[in-house]
Amino acid sequence: MSRIAVKQKISKKFLDYFTDHEPEIRTIRYYGPILHLVIGHSLEDERNELYKVIERIFMKRNKIMHEGKWQLSRDEHSEIKKDLFSVQEAFSWVTNIVKELKP
Repeated sequence: MSRIAVKQKISKKFLDYFTDHEPEIRTIRYYGPILHLVIGHSLEDERNELYKVIERIFMKRNKIMHEGKWQLSRDEHSEIKKDLFSVQEAFSWVTNIVKELKP
């Protein structure tokens, strides 16, 4: 970690976000180091199975948007449908943590 980051008390996870050169994975980091910086909790650390589902959804989204893969197999379609329920669970998790933080 750079001396500037240490001096400014920037967490390693947050610094890693900005130095990560894999743009297709960067969006998912909002649920890891960025969330940890903002509310002190990380879906990646505390509910890793949900974090991995969201990561998979972002990767599938990128295949559709950036590679033009519009046709999904039945298995992919079923998997995405199932994964969307996990996204709802992840949002609920974040919402409950934020509610706990309110004075």
